[in-house]
Amino acid sequence: NGRISNAVTEVNAYATQIADVNQQIIISESGYGQPANDLMDQRDQLVNELNKLIKVSTTTNSDGSYNLFIGTGQQLVVGARANQLTANASTIDPGKIVVGLNTAGGSQEFPESMISGGELGGLVAFRNVYLEVAANEMGRVAASLALTFNAQHSLGQDLLGKASVDPSGFVGKFFTIPDPKVLAGSTNTGAGAMTATFAAPSAPGAPNYSGNFSTNLTNSSYQVQFGVTSGAPLTTPYTITRLNDNVQVASGTGTTSVSFDGVTL
Repeated sequence: NGRISNAVTEVNAYATQIADVNQQIIISESGYGQPANDLMDQRDQLVNELNKLIKVSTTTNSDGSYNLFIGTGQQLVVGARANQLTANASTIDPGKIVVGLNTAGGSQEFPESMISGGELGGLVAFRNVYLEVAANEMGRVAASLALTFNAQHSLGQDLLGKASVDPSGFVGKFFTIPDPKVLAGSTNTGAGAMTATFAAPSAPGAPNYSGNFSTNLTNSSYQVQFGVTSGAPLTTPYTITRLNDNVQVASGTGTTSVSFDGVTL
């Protein structure tokens, strides 16, 4: 998050410098009718440095100034005007800093796929492809180990022959783990709230009861989206999407609980 914020600050500084040089080129060429070669060389160097931070494309105006674009054509520099990128908390995940563009209506958050090339694109790609996946995988290993160990442990007896189900028996949950994290989007409306819990591990079943307990947990995050309600209780349609492969794992209306991939929401 810190390095993404720093890179955005550097991008904005280069964009401002390029816009200033554009203004000097416009004045020089319109006032003297001569190519401002030194200024153009300086601007090209600034564009090269900017490309180390984020991939940009350029077009040349009739007055000799440059326009710079990022992503799918978003304007970063237009002649002598520089737009500013922002580094703000994501509307979906407040713990994640995402890149946006400062507009008259506020910061417009960019899809992370639009941030490509250079240090900034590399940081965003590293976080999406490796860091978050690794963190989720570590969480899956820890949760699966705790859940399956507890399930097997609770089937045993202590030295006095007492089981975990006895009123004075031993504690069956050897490990304790927190519930899955539920993050509310900052643009959510209404007073609804969600909680998530891990589903019980699957036990070996008929006809062959040998084997181990297992879970259906994945290393993915999930996105829950609601549609338009008709006004009646519990009639709002919802979908739940697994984000690592964009597969819809659940949908419906009128329910207070749903289970998928080893989690109950």
